[in-house]
Amino acid sequence: MAITISEIAKMAGVSRTTVSYVLNGKGNIPDSTRNRILKIMQENEYQPNDNARRLAIGKNLRVGIFIPSAEYLKRSVFFSEFSATILPVINQHGVDLVVEIYDSIYEHWLQKVSGLDGVILINPGQDGEQLQWLRNAKIPVVVVGRPDHSDSIHYVDGPNTDMATEMTQRVLACGHRNILYILPDARYTLTEDFLTGIQRALDQQEDNIQAHYCYTTYGEELQREWLLQNLEKAGDVTAIIVDSDYKAVQTLELLQQCGKRVPEDISLVCLSGSYLTQIPTPKICSSNQNVSALGERAAHLLLDLLEGKVQGVQQPCIVDYFVVEGESLDRIKKKV
Repeated sequence: MAITISEIAKMAGVSRTTVSYVLNGKGNIPDSTRNRILKIMQENEYQPNDNARRLAIGKNLRVGIFIPSAEYLKRSVFFSEFSATILPVINQHGVDLVVEIYDSIYEHWLQKVSGLDGVILINPGQDGEQLQWLRNAKIPVVVVGRPDHSDSIHYVDGPNTDMATEMTQRVLACGHRNILYILPDARYTLTEDFLTGIQRALDQQEDNIQAHYCYTTYGEELQREWLLQNLEKAGDVTAIIVDSDYKAVQTLELLQQCGKRVPEDISLVCLSGSYLTQIPTPKICSSNQNVSALGERAAHLLLDLLEGKVQGVQQPCIVDYFVVEGESLDRIKKKV
């Protein structure tokens, strides 16, 4: 049976009001008292939300979307398209939606999820700490992107492995044999999936392929010096494959600043594109996942969880994708 606020107050030797203040980040509570209460909550897997109570009093349920960083929010076309799809679905069912940022500090995380009845996590890290906290609190959660221990978690995802395989195959088919990959840092399962797809394509080749990898964090602004250093390390690179739309556009701009022509000198390909990759000249060749389908499926799955319609963990929903040819990929030019 779940522990109550009254029981937490009794165990901590404080009033229910003090526990509520700690839970909601209010009041001038001494650090020693706050830490004692938070420790009791964590040890007893306190569940901050109560769907039945909200429904009984006619109060809207609240769902939170958690994203990796503020920079992700500023730069992610994916998040804009995803939100545009999920928001009307959620609102039609009388559910309020809030946006939060991941937090690795337990007490901060507890305050963020307090009052939430369900959570959508976007691009979780491989450590899964926040996921475990949510599971301990028995808060329904849907993950966008493959989580670790995916057999016990509801999630929806894009065909990341297939996209990485096909785009690498397209680059190889154009004769490129020295390729630089710019990917998210290794703590994301997305990176693992991309690497699996890339290796699948490389294993199908009998030629000697040189693949070089460099990693960046979400929302990071790429720098000219950084790109030049990685190009120098890789040697005579003829193609660059980038993970996301905004990084692909940044890479194109930096190459042009360095006097590199795309695709005449270096071809450029994006693994997860959007309309953003079709704005610059040349337009960037990319594979694009069906973000609308992803958002719709995530919304409906979470609503089903909130209403108790789902028994056990469902098979993940993997959406489809399509390739936008662009003009940034061309056959390698023979050097005279």
